[in-house]
Amino acid sequence: SWTNRGGTWTVGSGYLREGGTTSSSWDQIFGGSSSWTDYTLETDMYIESGNAAITVRSSGTSDGSNIVYEFTSGTIYRLYDNTFSPSSSVTSATPLQQWIPIQIVVGGNTIKISTSGSVAWTDAIIGHSSGRIGLGDFGPGQARFKTIRVRPFTVTEPSHGQWGGES
Repeated sequence: SWTNRGGTWTVGSGYLREGGTTSSSWDQIFGGSSSWTDYTLETDMYIESGNAAITVRSSGTSDGSNIVYEFTSGTIYRLYDNTFSPSSSVTSATPLQQWIPIQIVVGGNTIKISTSGSVAWTDAIIGHSSGRIGLGDFGPGQARFKTIRVRPFTVTEPSHGQWGGES
């Protein structure tokens, strides 16, 4: 189930949309479980205006630890107990007003963000062992999300079968 943490969320025309216009609000909707640890989140994102954000390993609607990628500026933010701090920048920002495929892999102590099939950022996660996902926008932004998929992330070791000529 999804939990609204602000904004005006609607479902229509095949996508989830936040359409608020408040100038300084962070509008998010959270899904999943606070016990989720390793997962892959995939979605198609469309930024109408402003900024869009995807949150992983979040405590949800209360203060806590979140990792947020702000897509239009290409800046990664970490949010600890309601305090934002930029952690790194990505060389390319996400364009406005077109659908962009986003994949975020959260595994162990690592997060990897890919846009349009290219890895945009990889870094360590510090202090975030589990949490929900969040979709949203910040400031006077409006964003859409469709085809939202979350699946378990597992690391598989290569299997070694019989080598040629062995029985």
